[in-house]
Amino acid sequence: MTDTNTIPFFEFRVLVEFDSKYKIFVAHCLNTGNVVSADDADTVEQMMKEVLEDEVYHAIKFENYSNLFSSTAPPEIWSKWHALAKKHKPKEIKLDLKIEKVNLHDGEPTAQVQLATAVC
Repeated sequence: MTDTNTIPFFEFRVLVEFDSKYKIFVAHCLNTGNVVSADDADTVEQMMKEVLEDEVYHAIKFENYSNLFSSTAPPEIWSKWHALAKKHKPKEIKLDLKIEKVNLHDGEPTAQVQLATAVC
């Protein structure tokens, strides 16, 4: 959970749902367009967390934020996320950023995921 006095430098929204056709769990990051799949909800959540940590690391290291947000998820994924977020407060997941040197005025960068899930 994020400290209420700290505003994350990056905030991502992720939708997790079960694909009944392929019998797998799928996570979509609305902000980056990243998609991961796994056999269970915990694994797909962990995989997306790792992907986003890596993406943020490279964006900061190479000062290329536009590439991080260049391919967002399709509109229907955004609609699903918002519908679920209205029903249930999204789960907040702090990303573990391991960045050697960053020139930000507000100190160390932080990032979090707001995870809305269709999985009960």
